Amino acid sequence: MKDVLDEIMNMFAKEPRPDTFTEYMHCEECADHNETLGKYDRYGIPLEQLNNPGWDPICFVKPEAFRYLFPRLCELAYGKGREYYLDQFLFHLENNIGLLTAAEKHKVYELLLDISAKNAAEIDANLDMPTIDRVSEKLTT
Repeated sequence: MKDVLDEIMNMFAKEPRPDTFTEYMHCEECADHNETLGKYDRYGIPLEQLNNPGWDPICFVKPEAFRYLFPRLCELAYGKGREYYLDQFLFHLENNIGLLTAAEKHKVYELLLDISAKNAAEIDANLDMPTIDRVSEKLTT
C-alpha cells in the first residue's frame, strides 16, 4: 500500500489548495460543504466528513478541489469495516476520471490492483468488484 499511495501523493503534491472547494454561492448545501472542506488540509479531512453518501461534499467540489483532495481519497479507499470508503471512492473516481492525466490514470489503476489484493474479502462483501473492473477498464483505455 505504502509505495503506490506514496507515488500518488507525490504526483498530486503540487496541486495547490483551492481558494474555495465548491461553488459556495450556489446554495446552502454547497456553502456548507465548502465550509467543511475548508477546515482541513488535504490529508487532515476525517473519514466521518466524507463517508455519508447522502451528504457527501466530494459530489460538489470543483475540479481543482478534486485534484487537491484526491490523495486523501486514495488513502481512505484502503479502509475496512466501519472505515470502508472504496464504494464512494470508485463513484467519485469514475465521475472525475477525465481530470486525470495518462500517467495518473496508470498509477490509480495500480492502486486499484493493490486495494483489490489487500481487501478482497471486504470488496466481495460489498459487491464492489464489478465497479472496480469497470473503472479499471476506463483507466486503461
